[in-house]
Amino acid sequence: MKISEKIGVALPMATLLSFAAMAGDPPKVDTNGDGMISASEHAAGSQKMFDTMDANKDGNVSAAEMDAHHQTRMSQGKSTMSMSSADKIKSKDTNGDGVLSSAENAAGAQRNFDAMDTDHDGNLSASEVKAGHDAMVSKDK
Repeated sequence: MKISEKIGVALPMATLLSFAAMAGDPPKVDTNGDGMISASEHAAGSQKMFDTMDANKDGNVSAAEMDAHHQTRMSQGKSTMSMSSADKIKSKDTNGDGVLSSAENAAGAQRNFDAMDTDHDGNLSASEVKAGHDAMVSKDK
């Protein structure tokens, strides 16, 4: 797996999942409460986070918008990633324009879901989420 693909896996996991929830509570994106994250729940969570970061509502997320979002989350103790926003965007920015479009985000979220779904059952289990989180943390150091 290329480093850009590894970064691409880390970004939505950091964005979507509350890993403090891995102590037994289902992650926030588990909207039906079954303890698993389906592809549709993952996609919806990714889109919700994208919409939250898109401060000017132009359908794109810039590094400045992502930085502002992460600063807010860091002040709340909810984000500790040290990877630059520009690098995070670069991992999904397929047209190279320096911003993340909604379509690029959705496509990246699907690739990330597929990479994390190691048993290919169409759902992310707590162990798959934890393994993904552990991989993300090791890449972020």
